[in-house]
This record gives sequence, structure tokens and C-alpha cells, in this order.
Amino acid sequence: MSDIRMIPKLLIIVFSTVIWATHAYAEPNANDGVQEALSAAEVASRVEETPEEVPKLPKSVRVGVAGSVPFVVKTEGVANETTGLSVELWRLMASRLEIGTEIVVYPSVDELIMGLESGDVRVAVGPISITRGRAERVEFTQPYMQSGIGIVTTPTMGVWGALGQLFSKGFWIAVSVLLSVLFMVGTMLWLFERRRNDHFDDGFVPGVANGMWLAIVTMTTVGYGDIAPMTKGGRVVASVWMIIAMFTASSLTAGIATVLTMSQISTAAVETPNDFQGRKVGAVKGTENARFVQRYGGELVLYDSVKEALDAANRREVSAVAHDRPILAHHLQAISDGELLLAEGIWDSQGYGFAFQLDDTLRRDIELSLLGLKERRELEPLIGDWL
Repeated sequence: MSDIRMIPKLLIIVFSTVIWATHAYAEPNANDGVQEALSAAEVASRVEETPEEVPKLPKSVRVGVAGSVPFVVKTEGVANETTGLSVELWRLMASRLEIGTEIVVYPSVDELIMGLESGDVRVAVGPISITRGRAERVEFTQPYMQSGIGIVTTPTMGVWGALGQLFSKGFWIAVSVLLSVLFMVGTMLWLFERRRNDHFDDGFVPGVANGMWLAIVTMTTVGYGDIAPMTKGGRVVASVWMIIAMFTASSLTAGIATVLTMSQISTAAVETPNDFQGRKVGAVKGTENARFVQRYGGELVLYDSVKEALDAANRREVSAVAHDRPILAHHLQAISDGELLLAEGIWDSQGYGFAFQLDDTLRRDIELSLLGLKERRELEPLIGDWL
């Protein structure tokens, strides 16, 4: 009985223990709250110490400029005053980003790239070809225009050249062969006609001369009728000669016509870079075009500007000039005298871009602005105004 009376007491103890344990674990730990508060404060302090830096656009930048007309047009007598396709494109984008521009003019693109690397300028503007070698040193925007190397060359043949070909060694050989054939035909006619034809009975020389005259009249289809063969043999010779003369006269006429036609078409001395070998080829200092000439084995002649190089080509001091094709085409339009030719084809196709120092955050803003101009179709009219 005593054991039975102990059961309610044990149940009371068990329930009391369960209730106490439940309340004990349900109550928040004060120390944990303090730790959580400290952790939150620590995170907040760290965020305040290292806020995310948003790069701001500069109020003004130094912009280096180099290149040739029409991409860079320098104002004579005024230092660092320029315009042109590349310069105006930069100014358009900079104005929309509210960035001021301080222009610094460089003598060549190579020197401009070095100035950009040294930090003398922050942006390089001009007809700057995007090449692997340059891309290892600076960063480029995407191209705003596609370009490549073109070749301007001097013609090798004009009117006097055509006359020279007309009276060349080959021409005289052809004339000699024709005279020999006429002499043979004239001799055969004289042999058959000398006894029965009064035009052939005055001896060998007059008779052969009359035979050649008959052959010439027959070949040219003039047909004067003053001399005609009377014997069967003479008529056979004349008939065979008529057939042969049709092809002879056609070939002779076609040859002369070809030479005279070519006198109106100037043939370029240099048509591809493979023709550089053993020739003097002009290029502008500090450009990729100079290395292009050397790569193809040309005898490189350097000039300070495209105009100087083209003037030298006009004076026949160089056989050709290698430079960016759009620039060459623009200069040739402005040249009123001379016979320079722009060869068909384009080599080392490359794009023009703006250059920045490595990891310059401004490059992305300019590239986005350039993309906006392309999407709104504002870039093509600007290019059309200058080219």
C-alpha cells in the first residue's frame, strides 16, 4: 500500500520537472542577445568603414590628339587647336557626359600612345588603329569606324608610254615579219605574172614591188583594181593570200587598237604589297603603315605627313605610298594635278578606336556613349560630313 501511495508524488515531481525545463529553455539568453547586438553593430561599422565607391566622371580631361586629315585637322598658327572627324566625335560624347576637354597635339600616333602610357594625357584621340601590340599597352573602346591600309601608286604608262609600246621592239619585229610575208607573196605573183601581165614585166624589183602592192591592197580590202592577176597561178596565190590576209589584218588592227586604248588607261606600277620588293615606298613616321612596308620588303622612305608623301610620289621619288585608305582617298580628292592612282583592295583591315590607360573607368562611360550614338544612328551622318 505504501508503494501505491508514492505514485502520485512521483507523478507530481515528473510534471514539475518537465514544466521547469520547458520554461528554462524557452526564455531568451541574455548573453546571446548581447552577442547578436554586438555582431550587428560590428557589421554596421564595417559597412560604414568600406562603403561602395561609385566612380564619378571628371570635370575635365587632357586629351591627346594625333593623325591626319580628315580625322584630325590642325589650325595653322594656333597651338593645340584642332577639329576633324575623330576630334568632333570625342567632343560630342564628352559634351553629353558634361566633361571638359583640354587638347594636346602630338606629332605622331606612336608618340601619342607613349604619352598616354606615361599619364601625360588620359585619352588618345585620332585615327588610331586597334592592333594587338597597342592593345597590350593601352585599352581601346570598340571601333567607331573600320579602316585598313591602302596603296597610292604612280602610273607607268600615259600617252608617251603607249607610243613607246607602239614603236617597241615587238612592234618592229611584227612589222618585219609582215614585210617579209608581203615580199614572199609579191615574189610569187611576179613569178607567175611576169610573162603575161604588163605590170610585172619590167624586171625583178619593179615586178616584186607591184606584187607587194597588190598584196597590200588585197589585205586591206581596198581593191583599187589597177593591178590584178591574169594567170591561174597568180590567181591561186592571190586567193590564198586573201584568206590569210583576213586574219593578218584583223590581228594587226586589234593589236594597234589595244595599244592605243591602253594609252588612255594608266597602269599602276604597284598594285599589291607584293610589288613593294625592290621599290621605294613612302609612309608617314610613327604609324603602323611604315612597319607594313618593311614587312613586305619595300625600301621605306619616311615623311612627316601624308601630303608630303603624296607630293613625293607625284615627283616620282617613290613608287607608292602606303597609308590608311580613307585618308588616302580624301587626299586624292583634293589633288587637282598629278596622275596618282589608289590601288584596288585594302590590307590589314583594322578599326579606329579611342585609347585609354589600362583599367581606366572612364573608358566604359565613353564606350556606352559611343554605343548610344550608333543605336540612334547619329554616327553615320558625322562620318559622312568628313569623308
